[in-house]
Amino acid sequence: MIVNDLVINRRKSVVELGAGATTLYLAKAIDVYKLDCKIYSVDENQEWLNLVKEMLVAEKIDHVVSFIHAPAKNYDEGRWYDKESVAEGLKNAPPIECLIVDGPMAGPSDSPNNRYAAMPELHAKLGDRCIVFLDDTNRPGEMAIAKRWSREFDLNFGYGYDSFGFATRGKTFNVWPIPPYCSKYNPIEHRMFPAITRAWNGVILDGPQTMSELITRRLPNLKNGLRI
Repeated sequence: MIVNDLVINRRKSVVELGAGATTLYLAKAIDVYKLDCKIYSVDENQEWLNLVKEMLVAEKIDHVVSFIHAPAKNYDEGRWYDKESVAEGLKNAPPIECLIVDGPMAGPSDSPNNRYAAMPELHAKLGDRCIVFLDDTNRPGEMAIAKRWSREFDLNFGYGYDSFGFATRGKTFNVWPIPPYCSKYNPIEHRMFPAITRAWNGVILDGPQTMSELITRRLPNLKNGLRI
């Protein structure tokens, strides 16, 4: 979902709280689709940042990522990244068009407010046309944070099929990667559906032309109907 949003909406600035696999996927998409975009990846663990950077270097895509090491600290509103380090790392960054909140570490034994500070600290840097992703909204703590952000920062969160909540601002094309529908009680559907979804499998749908071309190329006999 995040990669789709990056490509289709041509984001120019991504701030990622919590480095990891998403960093690699986004950097690769930026490189493959030749996007004019920069990723600012914040994490509290310097060794982990070094490891992620090594993987990016191996793929020759490290030039699109700027890493910000910000040790986690305890604040009144919960545990969050060192605010001075984050501010310093983002002082020359353009307005944020995609904010991904997947850190700092927050588990069942941690404060439910650990990620709340992301919005008070970064709201002023959000662009007029942007999207905010909050991971782990299947947990009570993150769900409470999403509701609080909605009240305090005028954000309307929607929720995908997994643990991501997201809120948009401005004119944005939203993409929901819904799993193909197939009833486990109807064996005919296992053979029949979804032919069109299969044609689109594994491809970022960056426009109607791509969607139409894939159907024509991968399902040449679709115009004559489906045999099951």
